[in-house]
Amino acid sequence: FIYVGRLSEEKGIDTLIEAFSREEVRNIKLKIYGSGPMENKIKDILNTKGLLNIELLGFRPREEVVKAMSSAIALVFPSICLESFPMTIIESFSAGTPVIASDFGNMKSLVEEGNTGLLFEKGNPKDLAEKILFLYHNRELAYEMGKNAREEYLQKYTPEVNYNLLMQIYEEAINTNT
Repeated sequence: FIYVGRLSEEKGIDTLIEAFSREEVRNIKLKIYGSGPMENKIKDILNTKGLLNIELLGFRPREEVVKAMSSAIALVFPSICLESFPMTIIESFSAGTPVIASDFGNMKSLVEEGNTGLLFEKGNPKDLAEKILFLYHNRELAYEMGKNAREEYLQKYTPEVNYNLLMQIYEEAINTNT
């Protein structure tokens, strides 16, 4: 499993760490890519609790992160703040990796439950741990969700698709004014 993003409270880092520190999840690996104001606090928690299943990797080159993302069972996106358009989810889809996200804001509209990933109750580490365990024990389903996520990316989020949509908007605007 992988987390990519800022290490700050509003990103749901506490929920993420708490979920992966639960006894039933302690044998499942999590790679955390990113930095931020909670970095030292996270290091202290990992050391104090002896959480060897969580690897704090800091800021790394994009190629390394994309490679790790594409080989992960799922990306975990535990944000507790309103995200306008979380690019990390789209990047995960482009890598063919399903997403476990908070059932909140735009995450709920981007991640289709059971198709491109799973949703968990915002701020609920127990629910998040259950979703992690589910995909961990159902790798074939995670793989299928990853394929669906990649297809979703190709249909909706590629630069070409966005360019065509923009051109369509311009065309409609021009035709409306003539």
